[in-house]
Amino acid sequence: MSVMAGQNELAVSWTDPTPDGSPSGRQTSPASGALFSVGRHAVVFTANYDGGVSATCFFYVTITADDGRAGPDIIRCPTSRTPKVYETFDNVNCSLPFEPPFVTQTMVTFLSTHTPRDTFDVGTYHVVYMFTNVQGFVSECVIPLTITHGSAEFHNSP
Repeated sequence: MSVMAGQNELAVSWTDPTPDGSPSGRQTSPASGALFSVGRHAVVFTANYDGGVSATCFFYVTITADDGRAGPDIIRCPTSRTPKVYETFDNVNCSLPFEPPFVTQTMVTFLSTHTPRDTFDVGTYHVVYMFTNVQGFVSECVIPLTITHGSAEFHNSP
């Protein structure tokens, strides 16, 4: 989607994904109809089920400008939406050494929901990095991660 010269934002609408079963709650961030500035933005949908179980998915909304304005170019952002799976043999959580994305432009600020070596409980996460250039245009990157309980096996035990 693109904006014409002189415009910085565009309202974008979509149909939310349909979750399996009957979730007790749903959240889309940002919501359909939101204004998006020039750049690449992540939209994360979460369905919550009884018992603390949740399911998430995401997609990107990219807004370009007819006059060449753009958000920062992100390097090393995963192209797969399938979470990278890590196993923990602890009962609680693990520290993940994921590789963060970066940009090559100067004068860019960033925010992230997590950083490498942060501790995660068992579950699925969408780590979001948001880069903003001096023009105020944003590009986002989502790193999907899943942490599972590993199972230790014993061989030749007495």
